[in-house]
Amino acid sequence: MNFVFVYIDKNTSIVVPEFPYLGQVEDFVYSHHKFISHFRPNNESIRLKLVSYVDGKYDKNQILPSEKEIKDLDKDIDGKTRLFTIVSTAVPTITDTQLQGFFPTRFSTNGAIGIHERNTKYFYLERDNTSFRDKILQGDYILFHGTRSSGKTTKVIDIMEKLTQQNYIPVYTSLEHYTLNSEDFWKRFVREINRCINGTFTSDDVPYIFDKQNVLAKKFFLGKKVVLFIDEFDRILAAPEEVKIGFLGQLRSWKPFDSYLKSVVAIGPFDILFIDKIHPIQPHSINAPKSRKYSPFNVIDQIATNDFTLEEVKKLFKLYQDDHACTVDPKIVENIFDLTNGHAGLVNLCGRAVDEGMNHFDKNFSDWSELVSSSLIQQVLGYSTVTRIMSDLEIDSPQYKERLLEHIRSFPKPLIVDTKLGDADRYWISIGILNYQLKAGSELVIISQCAIKSQLLYYCLLANIRTICNRKVPPKSRKNTEFDIIQMVETLTPFFTLNGNLSTKNYRGFGTGPKKDTLVPSEAFYHFELVTLIKIWDPPMHIFPNARTSSTKTDRADILLEIVGKKCILEIVAHSTLNQVSEHINRCSEYKKAAGALEAWVLHYTMGKENETVKYPTSISGVGVIHIWHNADFSEYQCFAYPPKP
Repeated sequence: MNFVFVYIDKNTSIVVPEFPYLGQVEDFVYSHHKFISHFRPNNESIRLKLVSYVDGKYDKNQILPSEKEIKDLDKDIDGKTRLFTIVSTAVPTITDTQLQGFFPTRFSTNGAIGIHERNTKYFYLERDNTSFRDKILQGDYILFHGTRSSGKTTKVIDIMEKLTQQNYIPVYTSLEHYTLNSEDFWKRFVREINRCINGTFTSDDVPYIFDKQNVLAKKFFLGKKVVLFIDEFDRILAAPEEVKIGFLGQLRSWKPFDSYLKSVVAIGPFDILFIDKIHPIQPHSINAPKSRKYSPFNVIDQIATNDFTLEEVKKLFKLYQDDHACTVDPKIVENIFDLTNGHAGLVNLCGRAVDEGMNHFDKNFSDWSELVSSSLIQQVLGYSTVTRIMSDLEIDSPQYKERLLEHIRSFPKPLIVDTKLGDADRYWISIGILNYQLKAGSELVIISQCAIKSQLLYYCLLANIRTICNRKVPPKSRKNTEFDIIQMVETLTPFFTLNGNLSTKNYRGFGTGPKKDTLVPSEAFYHFELVTLIKIWDPPMHIFPNARTSSTKTDRADILLEIVGKKCILEIVAHSTLNQVSEHINRCSEYKKAAGALEAWVLHYTMGKENETVKYPTSISGVGVIHIWHNADFSEYQCFAYPPKP
């Protein structure tokens, strides 16, 4: 691994792993003990930026943007990347041109927002946690679950703050760095409790640590109730049985007694809801009936992290506009909500893209659309949370991958879960790819349907389709950056693959094709096949499905291709009347202008061929047309192309 050296003064540096983006380095440095002791010993809120530090020199006026890629930074003579910290305790004024944007409050994309960082370092939106807090005060053992960067830890920090104000003792520990053997596990656990209360408990005290009759418990808890927050709880799922039995058993033994322990909150991904089903404790390993429930948690007492609502996203951007004295077109905010489905991390990532990629004080929708089509997907793919999700696509199971492909083909429509949640869906939910809907009126965790979480995640999956989909196509030998759509269609059409799980439409029944009302593939099938095969055939090509071409939500080009700054629009029509094909051709002309594309094409797929006397729609200025006739398995097909007219 390569490292970045960040200097907090000319003699003191912090060694930072080489993250993809500078913002991640800033977050790492801000929380590092050297930086804290040097600049914020009392946990003060200050603002941090970085500048290049080459040959022992730096320019404090050349502030590096948070979205700057580390690989693009200047290196020192020894080939190492060195940076220097610039800090400020003052809020820059909008009239000071040198400081304008120097230490702005920014959108948080990595990690939780601490109490002292709220609307100083990061924009923070207070959310209603009343129902969560009420369950804690009722003494429930709660399973709190959510995906990465969904705001779990920020919510926990908020609740812990409120509990402290109500004279409770919140104790937070994470199993991330625990050694999963029994002796070391309990030593670490007790050490975390001692740290919060300045206690002197030992691991021998564990069974009685919350007992009101325990002398040490009386001394250190001072009559206050304790709420235990256990993060990375899913690690216990794969722990050795000795540790799992001991830990869950101890939590269970604390539950029924009137003790200092008020509530336990287990924090982790979706998997923690199935703690008795995944890696189950073997019945023969404990002296209890086989039907005994080993977990002290009840799935009825589960709470999921809630994504932002549209109104909350609007409030977040109102904070940004007030802080930066700028205006953001409301349609941009609505589009960000549509793209992210309210996922906290992705909303904030889009916020950073607006802040650092749109330099005007008036952020308009046309500039945002250009940013989305030119760079947003690459920024999302470089986002650490999404990078980790994409790495999880490397799972070996072909069944899991095939199930994910079904979800991709179905998007944006959800897939119905038949009787019980399968292992594949549970895996994709847990790592953050799928959303789910609970069956109404059920006291159990019964999933009724699943769907890919957001458009942005869908685009990222398509960008990594080669990892998921093992399809064979002849490789493209790229000799230039020109579009050859006719060659592309003729090359890829015979590799289209029909299967039983695809969206369909009723065939209108003309020509020599299927009979009227026969089910044939819908546009969604051709869209998925074409995007998938283009990405495998021509990896350097950037693909943006369903690209917005105006502020109107319905104005979307089916596919926007981009290579070296050049753009091409593809519009797909399937089994439609020839008049409808003509309408798409005219509409495509508008899409081309709005997207700034060099050319546009309408691809008309059909299984029914009209007789030779029928005149098929041809091209117009800037818009080409390709009619593709094929049989059911694509073993026979014909293409008839009209290149764009000048």
